[in-house]
Amino acid sequence: SYSFCTLLNNKKENQQLLIKIMTDASSDQMSILRKICWCIGRYIHWGPIITFCLVWGQLSATAYLLFYEKVFGVRENLRFEMSMLLIGVFMIWWSYSTAVLTVAKRAEYDPDSEEIASVGNLKIPFSGEVTDMVKAKDVLQYCHKCASFKEPRAHHCSQCNCCVTRLDHHCPWINNCVWSRNLKAFSLFVLYVPITCSYAAYLLSPFLIRLITERRVTHSIWATIAGCWIFMLCLGLSVVLLFLFRDQYLNMTTNMSNVEDYVYSKSENRRVGTLLPPLPYPYDLGSKAANFKSVFGSNILTWPFPNIPPHQTYWKLGHPQMGQFDLPMEQLSQKASKELHTRYGTATQDYGGCTSRVRSCAVVGRKGACRREMCQGHLSFKKGDKLVAWRNNLFWSHGCIEGPDSTPENPGKGYWFPATFLEREEREGRFSDYSFLFQTCWVVPSGDIVRFGALRLSFLTSNEMYSFERSEDNLLSILGVVLESHSETELKWSNGDTWKKHILPSDR
Repeated sequence: SYSFCTLLNNKKENQQLLIKIMTDASSDQMSILRKICWCIGRYIHWGPIITFCLVWGQLSATAYLLFYEKVFGVRENLRFEMSMLLIGVFMIWWSYSTAVLTVAKRAEYDPDSEEIASVGNLKIPFSGEVTDMVKAKDVLQYCHKCASFKEPRAHHCSQCNCCVTRLDHHCPWINNCVWSRNLKAFSLFVLYVPITCSYAAYLLSPFLIRLITERRVTHSIWATIAGCWIFMLCLGLSVVLLFLFRDQYLNMTTNMSNVEDYVYSKSENRRVGTLLPPLPYPYDLGSKAANFKSVFGSNILTWPFPNIPPHQTYWKLGHPQMGQFDLPMEQLSQKASKELHTRYGTATQDYGGCTSRVRSCAVVGRKGACRREMCQGHLSFKKGDKLVAWRNNLFWSHGCIEGPDSTPENPGKGYWFPATFLEREEREGRFSDYSFLFQTCWVVPSGDIVRFGALRLSFLTSNEMYSFERSEDNLLSILGVVLESHSETELKWSNGDTWKKHILPSDR
């Protein structure tokens, strides 16, 4: 308690005294003290503080009104009702503490070529074994901020500044990410709160019914106002969190996080009007019960308790034709498509941003007035600044000022700005000397048809994509295989493979 008080006080003498206490303590005592201070620090945030005031404040006030004020008289089963209320408060505290203190940590992931053997059905454009050619950099996403490869279900959280496994979203109310290890605790928290609050409202309902029917105040003014306010707050909080639990339940029964749902929806949109087959979701285990048990566990007796599951790098697959790396490769494909639509240019005039639809109408006209989400973040720049935009429509572009942190492979945080303020520049690509490759499709030894995109080689009828790069001799290289010679109709590679130009029926 003393160390907690000194932490909250910013006076210099109190800080020096705390340092002296930690210095004089033994190593075991200091370790315990550090853990205590770390746990307290997780709660010193506006999200947990407001949550504490809303949830525990109203439930404590309910207990006070029932037990001390006796707002509806003395009842025989009051102790039982209070015991049930305290059990609900304890389960809320247990679930909430587990969700807050199970901090998202950076996954130490260093895959090697042996792990690629679990792919199984991966297509490669050359003749040979998968494990002999495909490396981790070809099928996994690389996080430039963490300087490491991402796990198959990992995504980077800008708030926690690390890649988090099965990231659902970053919740400020728990000052933490909702991820694989605290998803169950968070789901139980948003379930226990409406149950306990509804029970508290049920306990207060006789008092309010009597107040309405008799139309007279039988207790103090403070107790009457507090009872009415807490009753409405309990009902409101129950309704809001029940909707939140519904969203979590739908995610758990599909074994899909919010981030993965967004990635999967983009994959469906990307396949409209193409030859690409539909992408099955690899982690759907086939039934809602199986997906739900993958989060809550197979033992039904442990469902009410917020236990912490072990960390998983690879997850159980529910589709026989899918592998652990299909979803990361789909994200790599989406990034390649993003690079294809990226625009570079110079700002033609100063722009300070728009904060409302009215101001956006003045900039681009009534038809191009920005939507509500566009008004939440606009880019400010000066005339002559170099801009990069990776999302574009008729009136607006989404991007940032060009710099070392705004490359297409690692874009910075994007903001909206008027598309007419960008004077577009045509830039020569890194493989402009191989421009003839991008103008046609090629038939690989397996009989599949491939094409060269902005950053990667892609199959026309499957999800596989591979990056191409420069070899030591400045030649084009894919999976370590170098393009030795080429013509308009044939490509010869260093491993002996030959690719033929794909002739369309209309060209014959």
